[in-house]
Amino acid sequence: MNNELKFRLLQLCSGHYLSANIPNNWYDLTEAQQNKFLEENNWEPFEDYDVEYVWSCIESAAKVTQEFIEDLNKEVAQ
Repeated sequence: MNNELKFRLLQLCSGHYLSANIPNNWYDLTEAQQNKFLEENNWEPFEDYDVEYVWSCIESAAKVTQEFIEDLNKEVAQ
């Protein structure tokens, strides 16, 4: 799976944990800017969690979604 699709999955999944999806320039931001974005956009149920936890949730959701798509593509190709 290409990097663009992986990033789009991160954007999609970020909306499950944040009030705004991560921006298109996410990788151009410094780590401090990324953390500030996560803190400022934490969805209410996650507002008491640190940004590392929220980011790990986003990454995990994106990984599971990626695996689902890859498995589905394999099934369709058969």
